[in-house]
Amino acid sequence: MIIHMADLVKDKVIEGISDIRDESKSDVRIVVELKRDAVGQIVLNHLYKHTELQTTFGAIMLAIDGGRPRILNLKDFFKCYTDHRFEVITRRTRFDLKKAEARKHILDGLLIAIANLDEVVRIIRASKNRDEAKTALVARFGFTEPQVNAILEMRLYQLTGLEREKLEAELAELLAKIADLQAILADPARVYGIIKDDLAFIKEKFASREDACRRTEIVPDENEVSIKDLIADEPCVITLSNRGYIKRVPLTEYREQKRGGHGVKGAQVKEEDFIRLVFVAQTHDSLMFFTNTGRLFLKDAYEIPEAPRTSFGKPLINFLNLQEGEQALQLLPIRSFEGDVDVFFATKRGTVKKTLLGDFKNVNRNGIRAINIEEGDELVEVRLVKPNDDVIMLTHNGRAMRFAATDVRRMGRTATGVRGIRLLGDDQVVSLDAVDDEKTLFIATANGYGKRCEFKDFTRHGRGGQGMIGIKGADRNGAVVAAHAVSDDESVISITSDQQMVRSAVSDFRVQSRMAQGVKLVRLSEGAQLVSVSVCEAEEEESDGGTETDAAPNAETPLPQNP
Repeated sequence: MIIHMADLVKDKVIEGISDIRDESKSDVRIVVELKRDAVGQIVLNHLYKHTELQTTFGAIMLAIDGGRPRILNLKDFFKCYTDHRFEVITRRTRFDLKKAEARKHILDGLLIAIANLDEVVRIIRASKNRDEAKTALVARFGFTEPQVNAILEMRLYQLTGLEREKLEAELAELLAKIADLQAILADPARVYGIIKDDLAFIKEKFASREDACRRTEIVPDENEVSIKDLIADEPCVITLSNRGYIKRVPLTEYREQKRGGHGVKGAQVKEEDFIRLVFVAQTHDSLMFFTNTGRLFLKDAYEIPEAPRTSFGKPLINFLNLQEGEQALQLLPIRSFEGDVDVFFATKRGTVKKTLLGDFKNVNRNGIRAINIEEGDELVEVRLVKPNDDVIMLTHNGRAMRFAATDVRRMGRTATGVRGIRLLGDDQVVSLDAVDDEKTLFIATANGYGKRCEFKDFTRHGRGGQGMIGIKGADRNGAVVAAHAVSDDESVISITSDQQMVRSAVSDFRVQSRMAQGVKLVRLSEGAQLVSVSVCEAEEEESDGGTETDAAPNAETPLPQNP
């Protein structure tokens, strides 16, 4: 095995090992020394996978049960064992009871003989032989065959008073034992209690002796080494562009800088594209991809190809089985599917749905239906919410609807949902976000205007109402095209119908009242309109080479952490 390990290290199948030594004496001891930057658990997992340090074999659980062959699972084996032990203990108890009752019968005869000792001796002395004595004693006292044989085989010392007391004490113990054995046979719970006591005795007798037995530990999938086990769980930066290019970059690529630094060149993007999502995750995190048709794909972060910091990345369609016209709408990094966290959905027609996050932990490679979308409708936004959160919806005509997430009951994965806002005419929902009092709500309109306002300006209503005015001046502003919760250290990227992109710092817009009409966000060409606004990290300063950087993290633009 050591030679095999060395060959694997030489062939670079296993990396991170600097030396292997055999220090075996009375016991087997193999020492594997690691390189300074190696992760011990990862190297161990590689050794398990590629060497005979651990072996896996299959077993056909075939057994004869009740006289017939059956393939049993582990639970069936346990049941067969307990049923067998129940029968063994029952039969053993019956045997002990029969034996105790037979001994009691003998003692009853001996005590009768001792109580009538003079007459018994006289009958025996008057008899010519053993058979005549037996016949006479049976006729006189009604002894059975076992009793009379025991009397005739008694020795003289057993006729003393002390021996009589011993017989009486033995009889009392037998009576108690017989009563206990009868109680065991009458109560199955007593039988199972004995099974437990027997197992406890075996454990106490053998488990404490290290060399006496092999103690087996039952753990889930201990022998299975997955790809995840061979990859270190370390922080990385995931970026997704507006045109669907995605990549993973080690966080170490972004060196920490002092305040006021130039930064480093971030993700390179293709023409007319920009970084729409950027966040820090762990390589063992799960990434939830929601599409506009209501489907969900689940990938591990390490499955996203690692790429240089300045590369374009890879098209998302290479990793997700997207259908024609389907595109990734939202990406949520998840560390754990446990806990009281919900996935909140909103559609264009005002339908909302809430599903427990844990319901999405099992997703096949072809994706699953996360929400049932009716014909003519489509998914607008997906957010993670906690039980005490409020959510806010904005419509095309500038109506805002804020309500408690608890107003929507939890539903199954394939449910359609309930009404979140009552839409008037041809109005439709354009955004959904979780209310965060530490942020502000940024609203952008088709004619290139936008504004920021505080969430406290929007009163909470009951789900299903018409909401309240979110922005005034429809004639000047046009329809609402986007609304996002934003922080001062973020930027917004505005895209126009003639493919112009304008990046603006959120801090450039002062906070206004809910009834304000907003200010100029982007100057439009004749006939053009604003069609989309996305939130990204604040724009960095120019690098040393004079090239403008994109949405890459540095000391002045901290990355958002895993939700």
